[in-house]
Amino acid sequence: MNSQFKPRARQEKLLVREMDSGESIVYDLETNEAHCLNHTLTMVWARCDGKTAIREIAVAITMELDEAFSEELVQVAVAELDEAGLLEDVPVEAQQAAALSRREAMGRIGKGALIAALVPLMTTILAPTPAAAGSCKASGASCNSGFECCSGYCNAGTCA
Repeated sequence: MNSQFKPRARQEKLLVREMDSGESIVYDLETNEAHCLNHTLTMVWARCDGKTAIREIAVAITMELDEAFSEELVQVAVAELDEAGLLEDVPVEAQQAAALSRREAMGRIGKGALIAALVPLMTTILAPTPAAAGSCKASGASCNSGFECCSGYCNAGTCA
């Protein structure tokens, strides 16, 4: 990925909650996915304004953390954000380069070049729609787990 690429964070149809820990929860209203961005990924995403190049993002985060934060780590973060659909207008060339850069960067990071806590990470879950979240199975219905049953108990494949 070109270090002069200027990623831009998506703003539409997202609910964002910044946590005291520095992490962010981003809920995508289009895909019903909830993304938990760790502190460093949150820092990168906050700087994806379409005006700041990857190289500049790395320098800014290095200064803020008072810890080396390489362009490779920014590239890993940008690749994660793009894969989750949290960036806009990422050119195909940048997407292809990001996949290669991510493997290379993780290889370098894996060799002990940086503290693991600085690696930008994201956890994504598919959230149920409001209708699905509000529904449950009645006693006697088939089930796989207690979460499906109104009673909260699944006994041998049947809601208790």
